[in-house]
Amino acid sequence: MINDKPKLPRLDLCKELEFSYRNLMYWQVAVSANGLQKPGAKAVESFVLDSLFADLGSLQHGNKRSKGSGGLHTKYKKQVSRRTLDALVKDARFEFNYRRLDNTYIVSWLKPGTVWAIDDTLLLKHNGCSIYLNNIQDLASCQKLSIFIDPFPEGKIVARNLKELFLAYGAPLFLKRDNGSNLNSKEVNDVLDEFKVIPINSPVATPTYNGGIEHSQKEIKQQAALESFMQQSQIDDVAIKLHVQNAIHSLNHKPRKKLNGRYSCEVFSERHKHKLNKRKRKEIYDEITQLAADILAAMPEEKKKDKENKKYKKNAANIAFRQAAKNFMLENKHIDINLRKRKGFKCNPIYKDVYTING
Repeated sequence: MINDKPKLPRLDLCKELEFSYRNLMYWQVAVSANGLQKPGAKAVESFVLDSLFADLGSLQHGNKRSKGSGGLHTKYKKQVSRRTLDALVKDARFEFNYRRLDNTYIVSWLKPGTVWAIDDTLLLKHNGCSIYLNNIQDLASCQKLSIFIDPFPEGKIVARNLKELFLAYGAPLFLKRDNGSNLNSKEVNDVLDEFKVIPINSPVATPTYNGGIEHSQKEIKQQAALESFMQQSQIDDVAIKLHVQNAIHSLNHKPRKKLNGRYSCEVFSERHKHKLNKRKRKEIYDEITQLAADILAAMPEEKKKDKENKKYKKNAANIAFRQAAKNFMLENKHIDINLRKRKGFKCNPIYKDVYTING
């Protein structure tokens, strides 16, 4: 239009057309520098779709997040939009978790009083002091047996509390624990040896192996609702302790679906009475130890490739012992193990721990 009327000044032309003179000069400079460009999205670099799917499968998928997705965004930012890549990561995570759950085993604890679990967790920080919760639970009945709150549950305190519980309720046959130093201290091991309780340690960095006690701690924190409780006035350590104990008492008297509507305290009161003296318990421990030695000897050599590595040898021995203990409990009908099923699955055993995963 401007070239058709070269004698008409640009400023007058803009006034006549009610168009901004500044915008006109801006576009004239842009066109002379870059030329006219077609509107629309920019062309993207070509890439192989299979490589993207391979990278999606190599991510470390969790229940809600996928570790490594940030690097994936950086790698494919010129080929795929962030929104599209987020959707692909979400789909890959869902597929991974779906397949993982299909290969998950569920342990059903059949006899209350047979297997206990123990663990500790940070409850809250109050007056500059960290308050820890040490929880002991019967896995079959979900009965919270005893908890104590301390700046940190040291080994001698854990041992003293375990001994009091063994004397009050009778010692279980097995005790599941993680690899914490306080739970594996000399004092605790001495008490377990005194009552001939067989310890079963979880694999390293595998909290789901002792998932029943992990879920128990979550239950206690939710029931106590400490955030709202701490907003009240005149709160001290004694009040916090009483409040948590009341929350545990409520959980022990709560009807549970996996107990067919019964209370944990009711089921635990009917617990299996172990008519096992120390000699019989020692025979069971020797039997499991011998079975673990047979399992260790039968392991493929590639699983024991570094025989000079003491840490690896210890790990292999722990794997064999856990397998032997599981076989013993299955043979004596202390537990039952089934593959996880989806909708419509009804569990036959009354006492079911859906949070404990058998690796």
